[in-house]
Amino acid sequence: MFIGPSAKAAIPFLSGWATNADSSVRLYAVKALGGIRAEPGRVLPVLISAIHDPAPQVRTGAFMALQDFGPNSKSALPVLVEFFINAQDSSERSYAANALKAIDPEAAAKAGVR
Repeated sequence: MFIGPSAKAAIPFLSGWATNADSSVRLYAVKALGGIRAEPGRVLPVLISAIHDPAPQVRTGAFMALQDFGPNSKSALPVLVEFFINAQDSSERSYAANALKAIDPEAAAKAGVR
């Protein structure tokens, strides 16, 4: 989902909603942050935190949002690699792998992503 940087005024609100008690709200906030693709310094910590969310759909949304940021998400590499290596769910592992490949194909290969 591409929203674009013109919506960056929503980043503070979406960042707050990324920790809402309702997992659906967290999911849509994370996906929107990825779709805005602006202010990675403010957004990436929120997305990296979402990788540890208890709801699998929020984690998947975080992987997709980090993938949307591409190489600008390099600060997420250590957490993504750790998740990829230790993931029990094959679907989540696949989303983490796709994010790794989009961010840094060489780091992804070193982590064992094919």
